[in-house]
Amino acid sequence: MKFDSITTITGIHDSDSIIARILIGRGIPKEQHDSFLHPQHPDRDGAYNSGIGQSVLKKIINRIKAAKQHKESVVIYADYDVDGITSAAILWRTLNQQGLTVMPFIPQRSQGYGFSDSGLKSVLLNHKPSLIIAVDHGINESAHITKLKRKGIDVIVLDHHEQNDGEQLTDAYAVIHTTLLSAAGISYMVATALSDESLSRDNLVLAGIASLADVIPQRGLARALSYHALRSVSHVNIPGLAALMAQAGLKQDKEAYTSYDIGYLIAPRINAAGRLGDPLVALRLLCTTNPAKAREYAQALELLNRKRQDILKESLPIAYKLAEQQADRRFRCIASPLFDEGIIGLLAGRLMRDLQVPVLVGAERNGIIKGSARSIDGVNMIPLMQQSNSLLLSFGGHEKAGGFSLSKDNLDAFITSLDTAISALDKQVFEPIQHADVTLPLPNITTPFAIALESLEPYGEQNQKPLFMSHDVCIVDKQPVGRSGGGHLRVVLKDMREGTIVKGMYFSAPQAFMTMPTDKPVSIVYQVDCNRWKGAEAQIMIQSVY
Repeated sequence: MKFDSITTITGIHDSDSIIARILIGRGIPKEQHDSFLHPQHPDRDGAYNSGIGQSVLKKIINRIKAAKQHKESVVIYADYDVDGITSAAILWRTLNQQGLTVMPFIPQRSQGYGFSDSGLKSVLLNHKPSLIIAVDHGINESAHITKLKRKGIDVIVLDHHEQNDGEQLTDAYAVIHTTLLSAAGISYMVATALSDESLSRDNLVLAGIASLADVIPQRGLARALSYHALRSVSHVNIPGLAALMAQAGLKQDKEAYTSYDIGYLIAPRINAAGRLGDPLVALRLLCTTNPAKAREYAQALELLNRKRQDILKESLPIAYKLAEQQADRRFRCIASPLFDEGIIGLLAGRLMRDLQVPVLVGAERNGIIKGSARSIDGVNMIPLMQQSNSLLLSFGGHEKAGGFSLSKDNLDAFITSLDTAISALDKQVFEPIQHADVTLPLPNITTPFAIALESLEPYGEQNQKPLFMSHDVCIVDKQPVGRSGGGHLRVVLKDMREGTIVKGMYFSAPQAFMTMPTDKPVSIVYQVDCNRWKGAEAQIMIQSVY
């Protein structure tokens, strides 16, 4: 693996100057640093470019008001992941408060992503809507939308996924499509235009959860939603969120919530319903006003999340073994009847992270493969799958995360087609490089610096947690952590020039590090945390040693 950094500093610098270097390296000019670190509230008029035209927003609001006036049946048809579920919660809570006759519908994962014949049949039979609001899907659903229009049903689409080539939603009543926000962010904007302020803070937190959990660039309005959501979690009136936080071991009066709390503790539990159970359980959790019911739903999600963890643990060795058989390719495309459809995205993400190549993982059932794709920087999977469109039953998603389905009989041809398309890309994209934000002397890592770095929260797409690189470091001490070993080490490091001592952790340390002599100078790539277990103390989280 190659190592480089965007900028290098020498000597000791104050925290503000180092943070400024990080932001400039991320393409944020100096005059925008304050607004990036302290975003204005998303409700402030004109503060951000939402990617939403005011004329289409007004058209949607008028249509919803007409539905209320004429007592029409409205259905919110959402996706089964955290973005879709929070979107549905925002819209249902708002429209229900407004007095509309509104019902949510979230398909089972087995029914497939977005509109499906079976899903729409259930909606039309049970709810007889004259208005359907598609959230977190719909931008590639022209055929189904045309059929619905012929039945006299208006369809509003609120989506942020990439639009496939040639797809035109000419029969949709109105479409809001922007890649600047999550679907929940779009739903928040619609809900804010519709409702009074009583639900605004709750909706903001739900939108922020989706913004942090989905692959949404943390810039502009999306960052503002995430930023203010983290500061509002303690004050929301959502019993289900409080119950979910309790299950995750999060204090409800925590001084400051982080993107880690949302991305690794809250979102996986919401997602677990759509992965392995009924996604409506997660929606009911976020919509109920009954604390006892909220605890019941949260416990159900906790059990599903533990089951998800067990299934993933069992499936990973199989996935790695299959991936090894394609080691000569710049990507991996694997499928197995042993994979549960609910965890294929997690498998793809784990393999992509470890192998540093695009990864597609499919679950095979009855001759059909349903798959998820995860990609590295510089490789957009959507146009690559577009080139194999004739072999696929469906596909769509984002630049780095997509989904697809195809007949098992077409798998080999699909892999060959992908191989041709990916082989035409620049080879340099696939060279594993660990980019650090800043190379700096280890003595810069102090407790005040670790605290100051927290101003960069929330972390996410296009604003990852900073990576630092330091040279001329030696390992003073390393001690195993945990009962089973597992390669996790507590380490003490020393700068060989200044003698500065810094404590840290190295999770899943390679064997070569275990036997590395303590007097050998090394270079390290690491993140910086503030350990508040007893007071406050800077610690580093080692990513690589070379």
